Order: sequence, then structure tokens, then C-alpha cells
Amino acid sequence: MNNMRKLLIVCGLGVIGIACAILIIKNRPVKHSDGMCEEAGRGIDERLRESKVALDKASAHIQNVFEHVKNRKS
Repeated sequence: MNNMRKLLIVCGLGVIGIACAILIIKNRPVKHSDGMCEEAGRGIDERLRESKVALDKASAHIQNVFEHVKNRKS
């Protein structure tokens, strides 16, 4: 009976220790998260601008091709 009591105490302390570790890990402050998101946002904005410029160039080129084909048919 004494060994069973020791085993239960050790298991209980293990469960309490794991629960405390999980709480500590989940509640720790996150460092540099705002800066990382801001940098990522800047990169995304720049890529979107570049994509928009490329799309505008492509649409202008396609418009010129359609006009050229239209003029050739006439």
C-alpha cells in the first residue's frame, strides 16, 4: 500500500509539473512579433505594387496586340 501511495504522489506531481509547464509556455510574452508582421507587410505591399505594374504592362501589351490584329483584318 505504501508503494501505491508513492506512485500516485509521483504521478500527481508529474501531471502538475506538465500542466505548469504548458501554462508557462502558452502565457510567455512573444518577442518581436509586431516588427516581424510589419516587415512582412512591407514586403507584401512591395510585391503587390510590382505585380500591379506588371499586370498593367501586360494588359497594355495585350491591348496593342488586339488592335494590331484588328487593323490587319481591316
